Amino acid sequence: MEVIVSVVIPVYNREKLIKNSVESVLNQTFKNIEVIVVDDCSADGTVDVLRAIKDDRLKYYCNSRNQGANYSRNYGISKSVGKYIAFHDSDDIWEENKLEIFVKTIEQKNCDVVFSGMTKYGKGYKRYLPTYNLNEFNNKYRQLLLQN
Repeated sequence: MEVIVSVVIPVYNREKLIKNSVESVLNQTFKNIEVIVVDDCSADGTVDVLRAIKDDRLKYYCNSRNQGANYSRNYGISKSVGKYIAFHDSDDIWEENKLEIFVKTIEQKNCDVVFSGMTKYGKGYKRYLPTYNLNEFNNKYRQLLLQN
């Protein structure tokens, strides 16, 4: 049986961004996923946008009061059933093969953690992060904790 990846997305007032964000996860080439969205008491139309997405892999939870993104991530983990957990922010868009690459890497290299860089877009700029090569550091663990 193929492993399940649980993707946890904390969200707060992202009515204009959440649809594209969630769909970038649901449209992954790796299909055996559950998408757990934890709403931190959004006051806009976020919940309406999410309810309009018809996919059985999408699970929606709402905090009883505003708790913050980290609480929401932990709550999402508590509801997950996957062998692996992936975090996704509500304003992120994933490349369609991200999870496929991550799962293959984890299983082939017996990793505990996998991470990737990202392209950050802003008004008038596009920048790839991180700007360093992790392999240049003797203490990779420390670098990840301090710079990510």
